[in-house]
Amino acid sequence: MILVSEGELPERACIQAAETIQPKSFIFERPKIVLFGDSLTERGYQEARGWASGLTNVYARKADIVLRGFSGYNTRWALEMMDYIFHDATNVQLVTVFFGANDAAMPHAPGPHHIPLLEYKDNLKKIVEFLRKKGVKNIILITPPPVSEDGRRDVLKWMSNIIIITSPPVSEDGQRDILKWMSNVIFITSPPVSEDERRDILKRQLDEAKAAGMGLDRYKNVFGEAKAAGMALDRYKNIHGEEKAAGMALDRYNNVTKTYAESCKDLGSELNVPVVDLWSSMMGEKDLKAMMVKDGLHLSSAGNQHVFRQLLITLEKAYPSLKADDMASQFPTWKSFDPKDPAAFFRVWKEEARTNE
Repeated sequence: MILVSEGELPERACIQAAETIQPKSFIFERPKIVLFGDSLTERGYQEARGWASGLTNVYARKADIVLRGFSGYNTRWALEMMDYIFHDATNVQLVTVFFGANDAAMPHAPGPHHIPLLEYKDNLKKIVEFLRKKGVKNIILITPPPVSEDGRRDVLKWMSNIIIITSPPVSEDGQRDILKWMSNVIFITSPPVSEDERRDILKRQLDEAKAAGMGLDRYKNVFGEAKAAGMALDRYKNIHGEEKAAGMALDRYNNVTKTYAESCKDLGSELNVPVVDLWSSMMGEKDLKAMMVKDGLHLSSAGNQHVFRQLLITLEKAYPSLKADDMASQFPTWKSFDPKDPAAFFRVWKEEARTNE
């Protein structure tokens, strides 16, 4: 309890009460933590217990979490946005840079997402250099997470069963005939493939080739690896020797994404920027698929929580001054106010703030 002597200003008593309850300085304007990235950042609030939601909760009343996530973007496009997003970096205390999931898409993948590995690293470097020129001292790079190839296959299999029917010509005379004709069309899906029989055929062909002293060129992929019997089926191979789902090459492969994650880590070491190595930490989980939603790319609730935990560990280790527990809050607790004169605290506080400027 704070005792107020006769003649003492009630405002001063209010200040003393606030300091007793929470003996930390209070701030006028909250510092900003900017989360900059692709859809894995944009969706940081969408999934239950999203990683951006977790940060907002931890830094409540202490820092504003500013979400700047852009679905489908790569580092090349991110560079074009820097002037717009960070034109004023005043009071920005931390920026997380979370790109690579789209950069690591295969060149043949739908959409212009792919960025060559060397350019990806160079783009990240330019992003870091831009932020530093803007006065941002605290930066954390986040590697792309692993890709669940099973999830990507499921998406492609589902897409392969979609039949798109274009709109018929618009003609008042022929419209009824066309629609009548279409009503008599029956679509028949492709029959299933017996993968065991396909493997048996390949094994027999390989054995025959060996017996005849023939080379195995027809069983090699671009890496010169002979695959037969135990290899992926011929109709499921792409130029990388990986499986195709429903006759289609996957748009992302985990071993490719790994090279982008390693490149991000290398850059962090070169520029002395802390890195959250999501690829390695998530690969250490027992059930990688559970870390993703069904598409095998975006993070599930469990995946979001993993990002949240790993980011906090890195943040508190690299930038101890940004540990939420040690940061000042904006305004005192409600218990500090005089219910008869709630403005008393602010009058004294503003005066002291001006004096300390």
